Amino acid sequence: MEQVRGIKTKHQINFIAIQETQMVDISKINIGGFWDNSHFNFVIQGSTGRSGGLIYIWDEKVFKKRQTLCTRNYILIEGTMKGVDGVVFVVNVYAPQETSLKKDLWEELNSLKNEKAGVWIFLGDFNCVRDTFERKNSAFCAVSASDFNSFIVQADLTEYKMGGGLFTFLSEVGGKCSKIDRILVGHDFVTAWPNATLLALPKKYSDHRPVILSCVDIKSGPKPFKFFNSWLRNKDLEGVILEAFRGCRVSGPPDLCFTRKLKACKNAIKKWRFLVNKEETDQKGKWSAKINELDSLSEVKDFTESEVNERLECKLKLAEFERCRLLDLKQRARINWAIDGDENSAYFHGIINCHKNTNNINGLILGVCG
Repeated sequence: MEQVRGIKTKHQINFIAIQETQMVDISKINIGGFWDNSHFNFVIQGSTGRSGGLIYIWDEKVFKKRQTLCTRNYILIEGTMKGVDGVVFVVNVYAPQETSLKKDLWEELNSLKNEKAGVWIFLGDFNCVRDTFERKNSAFCAVSASDFNSFIVQADLTEYKMGGGLFTFLSEVGGKCSKIDRILVGHDFVTAWPNATLLALPKKYSDHRPVILSCVDIKSGPKPFKFFNSWLRNKDLEGVILEAFRGCRVSGPPDLCFTRKLKACKNAIKKWRFLVNKEETDQKGKWSAKINELDSLSEVKDFTESEVNERLECKLKLAEFERCRLLDLKQRARINWAIDGDENSAYFHGIINCHKNTNNINGLILGVCG
């Protein structure tokens, strides 16, 4: 309980799914001990003797429950999630050990998913691996793996690459390891959070590693204003700034006046750049179309001197346009090129995407504790 509460607080988890509580009398479970002082809701499914037992806890500000379905092997919660359009289904799973019972469970879960449209999340202890590489020092059952993989394919589910370790279950003795705890999501979920990350945390009291899915909200507000050095090549920019600076008449403290003038300049530059971008795009299209036209003409006749010059001029203009674009890319990547003018932009796109991933804002976190 203390470990779960600590993980929840440290990682700001919004959902907690716990398996194998081994508690028949659910009235003895202190749910508040797993959570902090914020508002929450929960569902409990008691164990059968010393087998099973499920708990699902969530932040009511993030998820609103509509209805619940509880069975011995899973808890299904239907509701609405903040920032997600449509209905969301979250299933906390604890699969049985027997191969035939697991197959029956996969068929039941697949049937549930096919009956109801929405965003689906399956998480928990599936007591099954997908291939031989997900087991170490323990027997691999090809039939169980085949049934499990068939369920994932038929239910149209996917999973994020897990960091933090290769396995989620590590026995105290014997060195047995396996990846049986996982989070499977539908493609609608991946579309909403393409940059989500899955992480297995170090185990402490349990023989299972807690697994957390950190979902990233890429819509983090308006884009910040960025000034690119390539804009200084345009002679009209100076006039735009002077006109905006002189046209902004404000009174008050000097620092406030200066701030308002800078804001006026920023707004003027943004409007100017919108028009310039539109004009440059149109010109680029015209130059490309002209080159294509001349190339087609060369198939039926030889170029005249004027046509050669016209084609060369269009090529030079396109090259200049591309050079300015690469300069902006260089500045956005915030690095110095080893060779000035290097056009290997794929490398810099990678740098930019890395910065974006680093600066992303976490949207929600789901936790699984075995």
